[in-house]
Amino acid sequence: MPAGMLFRYRLRFVIGLLAVVLTVASSQAQATFSNNNPITLPFFGQANTYPSNITVSGYTGTITGITVTLTGLTHAWTDDLAVLFVGPAGRNTLLFNGAGADLDPGTQAPNVNLTFDDTALTTLPQDDDFGSGDYKPGLDQYNTDSLSAPAPPRSSYSFNFSPFLGQTPDGTYSLYIEDFLEETVSVGDGSLAGWSITMHGITPVPEPAALLVAPALVLAARGLRRRWRATTSAC
Repeated sequence: MPAGMLFRYRLRFVIGLLAVVLTVASSQAQATFSNNNPITLPFFGQANTYPSNITVSGYTGTITGITVTLTGLTHAWTDDLAVLFVGPAGRNTLLFNGAGADLDPGTQAPNVNLTFDDTALTTLPQDDDFGSGDYKPGLDQYNTDSLSAPAPPRSSYSFNFSPFLGQTPDGTYSLYIEDFLEETVSVGDGSLAGWSITMHGITPVPEPAALLVAPALVLAARGLRRRWRATTSAC
C-alpha cells in the first residue's frame, strides 16, 4: 500500500475514534439519581422518612433541565397530601398540594407513577381523579399549607423548577411529604416506593486518565495529517 494511502487510513481512523469519544460524552449529558427506600405516609402528619434524601456528587456542568419522579405512590385520599422538593441552598419546588377530588370518597392513588416536568401540559387536577403520567409541578389548592420544619418556609416556595436551572448539580436533594388533614379513621394511609431526579446538562467528572484521551487523539490526528501532507508533496 502506498505510504500516502496508509497515512490517510490512519488519519481517518483517529478522526473516527475522536468522533466516537465526543459522541459518548455528549450522550452522557444527563443523569438520573434515585432513592428506592420505601416511605410510609400516615393518615395525618409527616411521612415516616422526613425528608427522604438523594445526594449527588462527582458531577460537573450546570443544570439545563430537571424532572422529579415519584414511583409507586399509593394513598387513599391524595387531596390531603403536600409534596415539596428541596435542593442545595434551600432551592425548592412545590410538586403538588391538594391533588385530586376533595369530596367523599376522594381520590385514591393505586400505585401510580408521577413525573413532574416544567414542559408537561398540565398540573395534577385539584378536583378530579388522576393516574400515572407527566405533570407540571406547582398545583397549590390549599395555599396556606406550609410543610413542617426542617422544610423551608412557605414564603420561599417556587412552583416550577426554574430555581435549579443554571446551578451546579452536586449537593443534597430532599423530598418532604406531609398529610394535612386528620381523618376520624385511618383512611389516608399510604406509601411511596421511591423517587428519582433526572438532571440534564451534567456529566460525571472525568477520571484523570480520561482527561488525556481527547487531547491525545487531536494531537495524533494533527500529526498524521502533517505527515500525510509531507509524503504527498514529496511524491
